[in-house]
Amino acid sequence: MAQIWQPSCLTRQQLEERRLAIQPLLLDASHTTATLAEDFGVKPITIRVWRQRLRARGSLEATIAPGRPTRLNDTQVAELLDTLQLGPDLQWFPDGRWTAVRVREVIGQQYGVWYDHHWVGKLLHRWGFSWQKPEKRAQEQDPERIEAWLEAELPVLEQKFDAGETIVWADEVGFSMKPTVAKTWATRGETPLIFAKTSWTKLSTIGGITSSGQFVCDYRVF
Repeated sequence: MAQIWQPSCLTRQQLEERRLAIQPLLLDASHTTATLAEDFGVKPITIRVWRQRLRARGSLEATIAPGRPTRLNDTQVAELLDTLQLGPDLQWFPDGRWTAVRVREVIGQQYGVWYDHHWVGKLLHRWGFSWQKPEKRAQEQDPERIEAWLEAELPVLEQKFDAGETIVWADEVGFSMKPTVAKTWATRGETPLIFAKTSWTKLSTIGGITSSGQFVCDYRVF
């Protein structure tokens, strides 16, 4: 009998094809174990194992392993994502950042599941988070007051400028030990915000340009 299967390199698909090709022959008593082993390029013990498997399962088709069961259920993952969206407790993490180590602590404390922090990073990617640099915003800033000022005061300044009064555009620069902005885990596509105090002792310089083109400056220690 001519050899019908013996490729030089077997892929996963070829292994499956070989088992399915030999399957009807295993139940045929006219084909001996030695003959089938030679024709299909396997050892006789493999033929005997395939025969036992065929009798037990009725097929030599490959089975798909279910994989390792998840340690967090869907409800727990949803709760965790809500926690991450709210940001870390500033009492414990004043810089407002989520790191893989911190997320690992949250998962372990809340659900008793302790992942390796490298695996936590992979899970965060899977859940739609990315490692990114946040935008810093002063805690003292009040968006409603800013909007109210623009509506009430800006038209008045425009009228004064049109009337020839001097307007000064000023800006301030402070020298101090400001908190650095480091990367954090946040939802992919959404820039996170870090709320940090901006009031402390510092050397401040202020400069301004008037509507007539003059430049003025000053400095103070606060």
